[in-house]
Amino acid sequence: MPVLVEVNSGHESSKTSVLPEAVDELVIQMSKLKYLCVEGLMTMEPRFGDPEESRPYFKAIRKVFERIAARNLPNMTMRFLSMGMSNNY
Repeated sequence: MPVLVEVNSGHESSKTSVLPEAVDELVIQMSKLKYLCVEGLMTMEPRFGDPEESRPYFKAIRKVFERIAARNLPNMTMRFLSMGMSNNY
């Protein structure tokens, strides 16, 4: 089953996804699951009026994505990085 891991990039209490500092360990554990394939990360940054305020969150998650991809874990392709909504552009 291909999956994306949702990351709570803004540490928002209203969101239940994994925190950025816990993503590595979660993905390591998920890579041991035979029928799961981690294909990337997804995140929704905190809501701002100005899309420019989202950039630091997107940059941080991109670094997490690249760090995890460099691990070359089994059952992981890290092909996708889904960030934000269309109003962020």
